[in-house]
Amino acid sequence: MMKRVYFKLMILLTAVFVSACTNGEQADFNRDWTFWSDTQTTPQVINLPHDAMQTEPRSNDVPEGRHNGFYPGNMYHYEKTFNVSSDLLQKHVTLSFEGVYRNSKVYVNGKEAGGYQYGYMPFDVCLDGLLTEGENTIRVDVDNSQVPNSRWYSGAGIYRPVHLTVQEQHYIEEVKISTLSIAPAAIKVETMHQGGEVAVSIYDGEVQVANAEGDNVELKIDDAKLWNAEHPNLYKAVVELKQDGKTIEKQEKTFGIREISWSPQGFKVNGEEVLLKGGCLHHDNGILGAAEYDDAAYRKVAIMKEYGFNAIRSSHNPLSEAMLKACDELGMYVMDELWDMWYITKTKFDYSKDFEANYQEDIRHFVKKDFNHPSVVMYSIGNEVAEPYEEKGVTLAKELVGLLHQADNSRPVTAGINLMIIFARGLGMDVFAQEFDESAKEEPKEISSEQYNQMMEASSQQMLQAVVYPPADAATSPVLDALDIAGYNYASKRYPLEGSLHPNRIVMGSETFPHQLAENWAMVEKLPYVIGDFMWTAWDYLGEVNIGGWVYSDDSNITNKVYPWKLSGAGALDLIGNPTGEALLAKAVWLKDNKPYIGVRPIHKEQLFKSQWRGTNSIPSWSWKGCEGMPTVVEVYTSAQKVKLFLNDKLVGEQKVNNNQTSFDVTYQPGTLKAVSIDANGKAYEQTLTSATGKVKVIIEPEKSSYKTGELAFVNINLVGENGIVESKADRVLTITVEGGELLGFGSQALITEANFSDGKYPTYYGLSQAIIRSFKPGTVKIHVTGEGVETNGQLIIGDEKECNDMDAGSYNCCRHRPRETKLVGAYAV
Repeated sequence: MMKRVYFKLMILLTAVFVSACTNGEQADFNRDWTFWSDTQTTPQVINLPHDAMQTEPRSNDVPEGRHNGFYPGNMYHYEKTFNVSSDLLQKHVTLSFEGVYRNSKVYVNGKEAGGYQYGYMPFDVCLDGLLTEGENTIRVDVDNSQVPNSRWYSGAGIYRPVHLTVQEQHYIEEVKISTLSIAPAAIKVETMHQGGEVAVSIYDGEVQVANAEGDNVELKIDDAKLWNAEHPNLYKAVVELKQDGKTIEKQEKTFGIREISWSPQGFKVNGEEVLLKGGCLHHDNGILGAAEYDDAAYRKVAIMKEYGFNAIRSSHNPLSEAMLKACDELGMYVMDELWDMWYITKTKFDYSKDFEANYQEDIRHFVKKDFNHPSVVMYSIGNEVAEPYEEKGVTLAKELVGLLHQADNSRPVTAGINLMIIFARGLGMDVFAQEFDESAKEEPKEISSEQYNQMMEASSQQMLQAVVYPPADAATSPVLDALDIAGYNYASKRYPLEGSLHPNRIVMGSETFPHQLAENWAMVEKLPYVIGDFMWTAWDYLGEVNIGGWVYSDDSNITNKVYPWKLSGAGALDLIGNPTGEALLAKAVWLKDNKPYIGVRPIHKEQLFKSQWRGTNSIPSWSWKGCEGMPTVVEVYTSAQKVKLFLNDKLVGEQKVNNNQTSFDVTYQPGTLKAVSIDANGKAYEQTLTSATGKVKVIIEPEKSSYKTGELAFVNINLVGENGIVESKADRVLTITVEGGELLGFGSQALITEANFSDGKYPTYYGLSQAIIRSFKPGTVKIHVTGEGVETNGQLIIGDEKECNDMDAGSYNCCRHRPRETKLVGAYAV
């Protein structure tokens, strides 16, 4: 107990004097919390956001550990002590949590004040009447002790930011901004408040373009700049609450002017047809765990846009505020999804047990979170739910759609419907039952790589073919027709049928195999009622291990040895943002620039075992040290008509392009691999990959030249040759130390490892790894990296806040959110 007293004293000495925050401003309430768990009782001082699950030891003993990457559950405790002045006791004080996973309870000076069961929903806790003059303590207890409770890595604890808001007794409760029309442009600003009078001003940058007074005002915006994914123009609403002519509170809300419509003739934004070039996205941030940061969200969206994505489906839970802001500012459409389950259990301890008591409150918080974000163009009420096999489930679906329409009638409602899951449940088969029924499991059998690969391919084809059966259509039509837009999971073979079978239905591929993008996209472009495609998955993620991992091994039982698998392996972009062949295919399909993008299948002597959710494991590298004379497959992705491939200036072959790709069998020799694509007019485009040469060394390459205090620095740490090209066949464990900053995580795409992101020691994956570093002080951060036969030093330059003053702080070009200055080096420069 003495240690805890010491930590509380240290926190108290550095606590913010909360009365400094007034007039509706939000105080940063994320620094200097005390954290401990039921099994790790020694308190630590941490900053939020914080993923408590990353503090747990992974183990094969975790029940159904493949879901969450073999992290155990636990009870977690957070505490923060701070001073309150007497005048603050007369004010309205609110503590806002963006997300706590899960079953949280918030205590103020020992009294329970609030909390939330669903781990992905923001919630507020009113502190009025609970604070006292002098020292006050907030404690948050988080119960994630029962696992599995998710089909993927959830993280745990206070993994999203916390804010403290201080207002007068008369205060603004909520501001809702909606587009009334675009020609002429007009908006409505609704202000819910307690007491006082409201004044609204609209700004384009620093220029005021409209103003009005009243709780519910309509304003015309002359020469408006509309918002869409290509031109993400944003405005600012300044809402003032006045009393006796004096402003007592001011809030600023960012919004975009845009209008969406949908029909069997297409999905339109501002009257123009938009095809959704989408990717499903889990909420974790890779080597950061589930902890959410603005910088991580901006980086992820920016990289996705580089590969042609214009839409995200949150999978399968509400997106964070950071991600929504990034989508608003960078231009990315969002399908925001509420739940993965309703009242039927998918994993033993999941939210299904709490769903029926909470879904109405969930919807209220969800719509409030999303309402002012122009990027959100669609709501989803669930993913692969089996409930609509029965009348109760269909009735519930209709109720959920109605509740969302009542809260916000400007956006369509969809769901990711797996036709076979509903059809099978109607026949008495529960595809999720074996997930938590030990008696339903069989002892895994040892099979060869060829048998395993054939089984995975057959399983995929069966799922795709079965959806065209009339009984599957009949079983799912009641729920699909209750939706504004019918989301199809793995049902693209139905697309050509629906125009005649269901002429009033709008269809969207809510989840599809990424390697089938070209075929699916051809139908999206051809059929007006098919409005887009969302691949599984845009970015790799923790947990749900080995659904998309391709692994090389001579152990024929490797596919049954699930631990210590850590990642799904299903991402078109890997865990740290590097492209696979599936990201290159997306670039060719969606950008239509006729350029060739080269992917190479990794060269190994061992057998290859393929998983179902991946069509290729190629990467853009021609550096395979020690593999001379071994066979490989070179894939070229392009929107052009044919491709010529050269190795060291000798023609390997020429191929016609089919579905935006072609492939060549090549014997590896180091040097230069060149692809030349030729379009319909005979114009040629080139791309080359070059081998690493000489002795392998390690380099430290920050993605930017300088950073703002508190900004996350993404630092690529790669094994390269003397010519600076990444060497993909020289993997080893690297160790990193940081002086003058905080190492938030260090890791790679390594699929199978017992290493931890927080330890500073991790294996590279095909030559690549990444560190994420932060410093709250200006100056220099020193980095030291060592590994077998390699060692190097590097540094980060951390600037002061004022260094951003001459930049546009409202755009992605500001110091914090400007794009990466250095692309992925060497073989990955695509």
